[in-house]
Order: sequence, then structure tokens, then C-alpha cells
Amino acid sequence: MTSKYIKDEVNRLVGCELEEANKKFPMFASNHEGFAVLLEESDEARDDLAEIKINLNCVWDSIKANSTGWIAIDKIEKYAENLACEALQIAVMARKYRDSANTRLTDGL
Repeated sequence: MTSKYIKDEVNRLVGCELEEANKKFPMFASNHEGFAVLLEESDEARDDLAEIKINLNCVWDSIKANSTGWIAIDKIEKYAENLACEALQIAVMARKYRDSANTRLTDGL
């Protein structure tokens, strides 16, 4: 179970990352554009999770062979960190999607 501290920090990081993203890139021009960006981030997260699963299997094979499996463990750590970053990006782009849609509605676009 994720602690309240971690959830609060993630929420803070999403806000910080959204601020930076908005400085670099305009709001989404359409829901289609926002969806495409969300899909891309989701695909990247899926790929990292797939690598974690592959390396978990390697760890299990190492355990059965009475080996350490350190290489696979190191890869799991790396891909888990990447996955956390991608999950953060998904949250950022979901907020940007909502904000962009609300801006278009408010502006009558």
C-alpha cells in the first residue's frame, strides 16, 4: 500500500511537471491530440512493465538454479524507475488533457 507521503509527493511532482510541460508545449488543440499523447505515454509504460515481467522470470530461473540473478534484479530496478516516470507522465498528460478541454470549452472553441 502506498503511503500518504508518497501520494502527496507524486501529486506535487505531477503539478511541477505539468507546469514545465505547459511552458514548453501549448495546450492540446483537440481531444484527439490529447488522446494520442496519453496513448504514447501509456505504451511506454506498458513496455517498461513488460521488461519487468521478463526480468522477474529471469530472477525466478536464477533462484531455481541457485544463482543470484543480480543482473535481472538491476534491470527490474531500472525499469521500475522508468515505469514510475512514465506513470507520472500519464498523470501529467491526463491533467493537461482535462485542462486543455476545459480551456477550449471556456474559450468557446
